[in-house]
Amino acid sequence: MPKFPRLVIGSVSPQQDDPVAMTLALMAALRRGGYEVQHFRSPAAFAPIDYVTPLAGIASRHLDPWIMSESLCRELFARSAAAVDVSLIESSPTASRTDAVEGAGQTWASVAVVLGAPVLGVLRSQPSESFHRLPLPGGLDGLLLDGFPSREHFEKEKTWIEGMTGLSVVGGLAAGRAVSDCVERLRSGKRVLESVLADLTRRVLDVTDLGRLMQLARSRPFPSYTAELFAAPPASREMVRVAVAYDECFHCYFPDTLDALEFLGADLRVFSPLADERLPDDVDIVYMGCGHPEEHLVELAENECMRAALRGHVSAGKRLYAEGGAAAYLCQRIHAPDGRAVASVGILAADAEFTNSASIRAEPVELTCRRSAWIAERGATIRGYRSTAWRFMPTSERAVCFASTVGQASSLPMSNSELAGRLEARPTGTLGRGVTAEGVVRHHGVGSTAHLNFAAQPRVLESFFAAHAPSLII
Repeated sequence: MPKFPRLVIGSVSPQQDDPVAMTLALMAALRRGGYEVQHFRSPAAFAPIDYVTPLAGIASRHLDPWIMSESLCRELFARSAAAVDVSLIESSPTASRTDAVEGAGQTWASVAVVLGAPVLGVLRSQPSESFHRLPLPGGLDGLLLDGFPSREHFEKEKTWIEGMTGLSVVGGLAAGRAVSDCVERLRSGKRVLESVLADLTRRVLDVTDLGRLMQLARSRPFPSYTAELFAAPPASREMVRVAVAYDECFHCYFPDTLDALEFLGADLRVFSPLADERLPDDVDIVYMGCGHPEEHLVELAENECMRAALRGHVSAGKRLYAEGGAAAYLCQRIHAPDGRAVASVGILAADAEFTNSASIRAEPVELTCRRSAWIAERGATIRGYRSTAWRFMPTSERAVCFASTVGQASSLPMSNSELAGRLEARPTGTLGRGVTAEGVVRHHGVGSTAHLNFAAQPRVLESFFAAHAPSLII
């Protein structure tokens, strides 16, 4: 079996710190050492900014045993890992809603088990005068020390940790302005400066042996799997033409989803809601990933031709799917950060409210389809991660397509009359008893607060290729 050199990087500190700075620094150090690196993020939730592609030259991929089958998780990993020297799987904590979504918010342990991957735990450095033994989880193959003040302190703490735990400290990242600046910029959606990245690289290489790191990454064979998604070219089927929104405003897509659509026979055509005045010719489906319309309200509002083209596409009975910021763009109005209510495209029967960007995070969500749509039948469930950046305020119960349940187990779909009874005079997106509107629909246009990795859910991906006759539905 192939080995696919790989390492899972996850926090084991009581604070459950995000290991993004450590992972970024290790990637930069490995690149400097001449290794090609593929980055994976677990869970399948977007980071505030793409910090991977500019560094590695390869887009980040996503793995998530909560959403994917084990076999599919291995398949998607192997497909991308085969072309590089080493893969780093960054396992970041999410804002878990485990009371409502069983199995969500899983730790690094789940993806490590599925991939049979060695695990390096990131441990926060302790002051030398108060070293104490921390309760470390099982399944670790080594430790990385984060935030130590000096090389002398690192060596002292390394000796103490290895003697107390029996685990090797294989490297780490020294504290400094570069580290705090990196974390601050990434969390606020800003790119890491080259000078900061160079400093991070130096700090990692000062205490980390890349040869030893690679030896650990190569230490295990890869588990067997059966291909589910990319098994063989699909049987002959009617071509589906998909217009994909991609520009400075809308650009958040799972690469595996786009790869799978093309593999299964879709003709992908890129367009810009900011710059183009019309959609590509003869498209069957418009697919709009998440983005930041709150930063481009004026430009989007001024492009009335594109707004009319999108309305015309849906009014002709054709299909459209949008999520996050793109779904907000398709609503009646966007309630902007400065308090303005800005008229938008007007397809979806809802208003969209932008929340405080400083509190944006990914939350695991299990969507229940409350009304049949082209992308899912009534009663179907779909898993993803919603961004707290946007909240939908539907204007009627008939507009609600997806809902999530918080604080109780998912129930059977409600009737329209029951759902109507839960809508307040001024809808706020909450339907009552912890049920929240996560998706809205009009005709064959669907908008969702959640980011959905369709490659992780092949049965949903197949909806793009289902037979469809242009029609209007209420």
